[in-house]
Amino acid sequence: MRAEGPDVSRSAAGRGGGEAIWVPTALLPRFGVTWSADDEAHVTARYAHEDVDVAFHLALNDDAHIESAMFKRWGDPAETGTWGLHPFGVDVTAYATFDGVTIRAPGASAGSTAPIVGPTASSSATRSPSCIPSPRAAELRPRPPPTMS
Repeated sequence: MRAEGPDVSRSAAGRGGGEAIWVPTALLPRFGVTWSADDEAHVTARYAHEDVDVAFHLALNDDAHIESAMFKRWGDPAETGTWGLHPFGVDVTAYATFDGVTIRAPGASAGSTAPIVGPTASSSATRSPSCIPSPRAAELRPRPPPTMS
C-alpha cells in the first residue's frame, strides 16, 4: 500500500514522535522536551516533531518504569475518509537493556486505540498491521496542563 499527502505526512510525523519510547534519550530537555508530573504515577513529555506538537502521556509503575504510553496521532483509523486526532498508544509488558539504557522490549502491544474497521485497515498512516489496540493506553487520557499562577 502506498499513500501520500499532507494527512499522511502529519500522521507519520506523529508516529515518529511516538517512537521516542524506543530512544528515551531523545526525550531529554536539551532537545526541546518539557516535562510535567500529572500525579505520582503519570508524567507528560511535550515536544514538537517535524512541526507536529506531541504530548506523550506516560503511566509509570512503582519502579518508575513505563507501563503504558499514549499520544494523539493524526489519522483515519476507521477509514471513513475523515481525518482527525486519535489516541495511539502502547502497553509495556517487557524491558531490555542495551549498553546501560533500558527500553521497552519488542512484543508489547501497540496501536491505535480507536476502532479499526474494514479488511484494509492496515495503512501505516492509520494502523500498522502488526499492531493491536492497546486497551490500557486507551484508558490513559490526556489531562489539561497545570495552570500557572
